[in-house]
Amino acid sequence: MYRGTWHTSFQDKGIVLHDPYTDGLKIEGTIAKEINKVDNFTFKMYDQGVAEQIMPIKDYIRVYNTKTQEYDFEGRIFNISKGTDQNGAPYFEFVCEGLLGFFHDVGIGNGRAKKTLKEHLLYFLDVYNRLIQSDEEKVIQAGNLTYSQINRQLTFEWFPEDSAFEIIVNRLIGDNGGELQLRREGENLYLDWLDNIGHISATPIHTGHNLLKDEKSSDFSDYGTIYVPLGAKIGDTLNRLTIKEVNNGSEYLYDSGRTTFGSLMKWLVYDDVDDPAELKRLAQEDLDNQKFSKDQYTVSALDLSLNGLDIEGFKLGNGYVLTDDILQIKNEILRVVKINIDINEPQLSNVTIGDKYTDLSEFQNDRARLADYRHRQNERKFDDIEIYQDRQDKSIKTNKDNIVINANNINTNKERIDAIVEWRDGFIERYNELVGVVNDLVANQTPPSGGGGGGGTDSSGYANNRVFPVDYNLPGINFWTRATQPDMSYGPRWGSLHSGWDIGSNGNAGYGIYATTDGIVRKSEFMSGGIGNAIYIEHTADDYWSNYMHLASISVSVGQTVKAGQRIGTMGNTGGDYAIHLHYELSPDGVFHSGGNTINPQAYLGITGDNTTSLPRPV
Repeated sequence: MYRGTWHTSFQDKGIVLHDPYTDGLKIEGTIAKEINKVDNFTFKMYDQGVAEQIMPIKDYIRVYNTKTQEYDFEGRIFNISKGTDQNGAPYFEFVCEGLLGFFHDVGIGNGRAKKTLKEHLLYFLDVYNRLIQSDEEKVIQAGNLTYSQINRQLTFEWFPEDSAFEIIVNRLIGDNGGELQLRREGENLYLDWLDNIGHISATPIHTGHNLLKDEKSSDFSDYGTIYVPLGAKIGDTLNRLTIKEVNNGSEYLYDSGRTTFGSLMKWLVYDDVDDPAELKRLAQEDLDNQKFSKDQYTVSALDLSLNGLDIEGFKLGNGYVLTDDILQIKNEILRVVKINIDINEPQLSNVTIGDKYTDLSEFQNDRARLADYRHRQNERKFDDIEIYQDRQDKSIKTNKDNIVINANNINTNKERIDAIVEWRDGFIERYNELVGVVNDLVANQTPPSGGGGGGGTDSSGYANNRVFPVDYNLPGINFWTRATQPDMSYGPRWGSLHSGWDIGSNGNAGYGIYATTDGIVRKSEFMSGGIGNAIYIEHTADDYWSNYMHLASISVSVGQTVKAGQRIGTMGNTGGDYAIHLHYELSPDGVFHSGGNTINPQAYLGITGDNTTSLPRPV
């Protein structure tokens, strides 16, 4: 699903570090995305030769989602570490920041101005772009500025020690609402300021469907019982306007929760308000609308869209209908505000769902509902204990009766076992004699001339009794045409010849590998150079040789005669850091691999389309 590439600039095509398909390169990596934060990608790789060439800060990493056909991460490397794993193998670990991190590279200077939010943003982007104009790849233009408060006036002050990121992202946007997204169109970067990114998804998250684990956290830090409204500065002093003259001599507004939670003071600053009555009105409105807590849910859920069982996957900013029986959540639309994606197991998404604010009465009702749920659960547990005890009593009686019966059977079974052992010893002796006879026959055997054996050949000279080398009815078996996945088929790949056809298992291990036709084993061993365990078979049913590579285990030996459909080994990934798969090659003379004399095996394997073959199963 994910393809990772390394680039020395945005213009080059990049070098592949990670490929999702069979026989592809593999790294271990996790993408972390959060609203109004810089994206992060951390990955580990074991290819020391490539890792030592990657330059921090200057070079870029891209992670492409082959399902959505979008880049889920683009950014640069800012931290490199080295280490060894538990097996002693050396590795490099890279930490990358997303392109929004460009704003960390320069400051804006200092100043103070009263403008609309939009005018402030356009000014700061203009200053930023003039300061980094020599780095064209870092230029960020204004995009869709549709935030509903974008034309609100604001007196804003900024300081020389702050970066453009601190001023634009953390203060201008972070303190004034809305959400930003950095997007690419062609070679250009655009910054959008929106009310909300994403949309409401039709994909549900609920118990029994895709919800694996759910944790709820409630943040009460923004709740206050005493509000202190402060307006515009008075002249050149540090003093600010208060509500004292319109609030019976008091500078404070009080919330009803003060009697329960005591004094929790909050200062609210309204820089542009110079009228005490308006200041009180705004502060009272904020006090009346304040929420007791902000709830977030950390959810581990299966992304079933990868299997076509859900309409779409999880995406930052999207809203999903969450139902969790234990946490007493039912059909609540909550947004993904944070997501972590393992590029090797994207189906196991870990998302943080937030943006649910609870007032004091809702909080108290939630506690009552949860207490009632726990009470009902405890009653059910007591009922279950009584039922369990009754079952245990009955089970103990039954077991006592069975012990008596089993004691009588032991003597009878011992007599039978003694007879079986005697028969087995005689069988083994006879079997060893037959093995010796067969080995003598194999050693003296010479292969018949090619063609015509095992039912003859077809018009292409291929054996008529051919079978597919893998049972394609097993879960996960895949073999793609070149039009769909060129990396798995016969032909040019990454600057050299991919001299065979890859048949993958989607990570499943233990699948058998079978001879495609009759023949004699000419090689059966582990080979270096990225080959791993391999078997060469000279066909006796036609004039070809076949090669089976990367096997986890081998079941035949040199000189052994095999039949079409006979199991010869087990699918694996020996020879390199590959996904589990079979690499199958065909040659007229037994000279294999990219420098050998191989031919395209597609027709020989009967492959007519994606995961489609005209050959029968081997079993």
